[in-house]
Amino acid sequence: MSNESCNQRHKIESGEIRKDNLRNPWPSILKFNHLPALYKREIKRTTLLNTLVDKFNYQSYLEIGQGHKEDNFRWIDCPHKIGVDPDESLNAAFQMTSDEFFAQNEDSFDLIFIDGLHLARQVEIVILNCV
Repeated sequence: MSNESCNQRHKIESGEIRKDNLRNPWPSILKFNHLPALYKREIKRTTLLNTLVDKFNYQSYLEIGQGHKEDNFRWIDCPHKIGVDPDESLNAAFQMTSDEFFAQNEDSFDLIFIDGLHLARQVEIVILNCV
């Protein structure tokens, strides 16, 4: 048995994590029986987003500025999720700017994570497009 498997078994047996939570390294904190020491120092954005999805039973998620899927998008536990990023190498569902996306989008989303162009004016425009 690998060290990782032994570590996960210990976490389950100690009550630190429930069995239904092993597939995602950044699960909702609601999946734990008690808050692990790791989360008392730092809660990653993916964990925070998954906690919101879990707590409010969100069904749709939009990520503006998807970036590499492994960094965040892949790990969001939401049934319907869409990524927007103009960088074609990142294989986002919508390979365009957020302005282009909102100009043609008719859907609404339960949760939107804005991590696109980090300019105050552009963030303001994205927020206004989201509401």
